[in-house]
Amino acid sequence: MQFHGTAKHSLSVPPATRIVSCPSITSPLLCILTLTNWEGWKRQSHEVLTLCPLDHPDRFKYLNNLASAFRTRFNQLGRVEDLEEAISLHHDALTLCPLGHPGRFVSLTILALALHTLSKSGRVEVLEEAISRHHEALTLCPCSHPVRSTALNGLALALHTRFNQLGLMEDLEEAVSWHREALTLCPISHPEHLACLNNLATVLCARFN
Repeated sequence: MQFHGTAKHSLSVPPATRIVSCPSITSPLLCILTLTNWEGWKRQSHEVLTLCPLDHPDRFKYLNNLASAFRTRFNQLGRVEDLEEAISLHHDALTLCPLGHPGRFVSLTILALALHTLSKSGRVEVLEEAISRHHEALTLCPCSHPVRSTALNGLALALHTRFNQLGLMEDLEEAVSWHREALTLCPISHPEHLACLNNLATVLCARFN
């Protein structure tokens, strides 16, 4: 997706009945790239959340979208506090998605990815939680699930990171196993085939380093 110009987007807080249409929440990546007043945007985004009580069926989506905006700013500026804020929001979203909730897999996965990113600074306890969340996400994806390969790759990448940090060979072997399975789910015609091949090749090479 490409973004052009400096067009401004309305940040007015909509009525609760039309909250889904608020661009500051539903399009965080677009807003963060085009708005210069980050603090103002963040304040109004939080105001939108106040219109979603804890039992609002879409509250977890708005929390995850706001978290994604913080993750985008972390990617742009490298501010660890932005990543930590994103993780806090993702945690809040996950609490609204108990077992059986249709949004639990997505909430688990994006929380695990954010935790994995933070763990690369050497925070082992954060990596442990990332792996745990990826494991749970995988349990929600049976063999026939269309996004099982995504869950497999996420878990395998986190295990590979733990191998790099702690040198546990069993982590590397488990990562190889999950990457192999992911590859079987992504044949040559699959858009993720090359990525799965590369992931598997990377962990296989690590055996000889």
